[in-house]
Amino acid sequence: YFTRLVVGTLTPDGGTVLDPFAGSGAVLEMARRLGRSYIGCEIYRERYLAAIARMKIKEPELCNR
Repeated sequence: YFTRLVVGTLTPDGGTVLDPFAGSGAVLEMARRLGRSYIGCEIYRERYLAAIARMKIKEPELCNR
């Protein structure tokens, strides 16, 4: 509920959400559900992989180094 409130309130319809500490991707997933574009950054590979699994996307959609 809180994530929906924050993303829905602070970004306009069709806007872009930047999550510099993406973790498991909860904010990015909510952005997608609400029709926002999203950019997420995560330095820990295990969390990066969790975000990919949560969002059911192919790895090239996210930046991985």
